[in-house]
Amino acid sequence: MNPCAARTRLHTLEDNLLIAILDVICGADRGPAVEPFTCRKHAWLETFLELPNGIPSHDHFGHGFARLDPAQLKVCFTRWVPSLAATLRN
Repeated sequence: MNPCAARTRLHTLEDNLLIAILDVICGADRGPAVEPFTCRKHAWLETFLELPNGIPSHDHFGHGFARLDPAQLKVCFTRWVPSLAATLRN
């Protein structure tokens, strides 16, 4: 299976969120730019993500994030970042 042709397959929410965060940090913050960027990093991403069905397509990201409540995502993200920073300090 081509890991970058994983359309209409299930992907974990955790993988999707972390891929999106990494993509934005690295400058691929527009829908169509996410999938090619992520495909180039597939081997590295597999070292710490499940990716049971390869890389999600940009449509998958779009549909998935359209279903999230932005206010709730912001609350969760702002709670998560300090805990991540504390972990990295150790």
